[in-house]
Amino acid sequence: MKLSWKRRPGNMGRHRNHRELENHKTHRSKRHGVRVVLSLAIALFVAAGPSAVFADSEALVVPEAQPTFELITRVEAEYLRLEDLTRIPGLTLTPHSTWDLKTVKLGEQQFFVTPSEDGRLNVLDTAGRETWHSAFREAGVDYVEKGFLETLGQSALLEPANEADADDGALEAQAEAAPEADIASEAGVIEVETVEMGVAEALEASLRSEQAAPLLASAEEGLQMVPAVPDSPADIPVLCYHHLLLEAEMTPFQKLNGAIVSVEKFESDMAYLKSRGVTTLTMAQLEDHLAGRWTAPENSVVITFDDGYKSVYRYAYPILKAHGFTATMFVVTGTVEAAPAAWDPAVTVKISWDEMNKAKNVFEYHPHSHNLHGLSESGVPLSLALDEISLKADLQIATGLLEERGFNRTRVYAHPYGAHDTRADLVLNSFGYVMAFALGEAPASAADVPYALKRYGVFPYTGQWSFDKMLQIQAEVTE
Repeated sequence: MKLSWKRRPGNMGRHRNHRELENHKTHRSKRHGVRVVLSLAIALFVAAGPSAVFADSEALVVPEAQPTFELITRVEAEYLRLEDLTRIPGLTLTPHSTWDLKTVKLGEQQFFVTPSEDGRLNVLDTAGRETWHSAFREAGVDYVEKGFLETLGQSALLEPANEADADDGALEAQAEAAPEADIASEAGVIEVETVEMGVAEALEASLRSEQAAPLLASAEEGLQMVPAVPDSPADIPVLCYHHLLLEAEMTPFQKLNGAIVSVEKFESDMAYLKSRGVTTLTMAQLEDHLAGRWTAPENSVVITFDDGYKSVYRYAYPILKAHGFTATMFVVTGTVEAAPAAWDPAVTVKISWDEMNKAKNVFEYHPHSHNLHGLSESGVPLSLALDEISLKADLQIATGLLEERGFNRTRVYAHPYGAHDTRADLVLNSFGYVMAFALGEAPASAADVPYALKRYGVFPYTGQWSFDKMLQIQAEVTE
């Protein structure tokens, strides 16, 4: 079977295996930019004292005895033991006295590692935002991907450093030859040039880089690509929510979970989108638009919810209905309740078939798998760990359960954790699915592989400025 997709030249999806390489890339402006030096030596300077600095202040002496780490390799990444991070001078790892929560602290940086209800570990920043660093627990031991060291500013402990050039001219020449970041082995610094930007834009760029989505699309490998025509359809932002709770219902622990958005914030989000003249699209409309059969109105978006929580029916449904919006819910069909379950904000109650039917005037429903929203014993998403026969069996069940109830008329899928490979995409194709969503903090584009469409995650900290960027709305400038 030969499949053909549209693809914009140079716009390649990325394996999670490639993400570490992407993290070391630097974008160099053709115009004079602001050089930002992110020094990995700050913590070492505090530990070693002023004597660690050369008299000419141009280099920093790195202590000879650096911590070493034992790595274990999985399909998607290399991992190290979380507790081994305490070998880094100044880093502390503190377990909570009551909750299953560990605090990682290094200087001003602070992170929380806590299990989620789907069996994986979440790595959250100090504001409770998911960093998307992969982590898992095996035999009572917590592991985190080695890329977490880079977030801590300690990547030099694992990566051999390149020698820095002595002058700016040499640095610029090297930049033309290779786009990788210059890593100073003796000084322990990474130099990154960025274009001149405002404070808000710089902050947004930083957040985007820190929240790289896990296991991004890899379907283009092995599939024939066809470059998109110059007048390809406009990109459409697709928003991804998960769970909603009233602020009064949320425990301090739940407030740290980046996947839980308060009802108050969601209502504010929808009111703001309405004020911007947003039109919500169904999946059939999105598919027609991306295929060039129909042109969506300006400021069109798609609103989605993953996992199938009762809170979406309880809270999002009336808010969306009041604003005249439609939305899509991707449900794990194996967890849909046979009858409505009692509401309890302390646990994640799932939606029932009856509640789905009552809300079908606002929501359409599509599969998020039947029973693949979980991890293997080694921490790999099941959609990557299982064989093709298992993938087909799961999709057949999920498709049947939804379509016998009149749902999933346009066959669309959302990959659990955004994880998939060419095998999974070919299975979707064999069942007549026309689109599938991963993650990626970018709009859905006709230039992308249709089984690797991207979505913007919406978190407690996602504000109006972020929505404007998604919609490509220029903020009004007043004199």
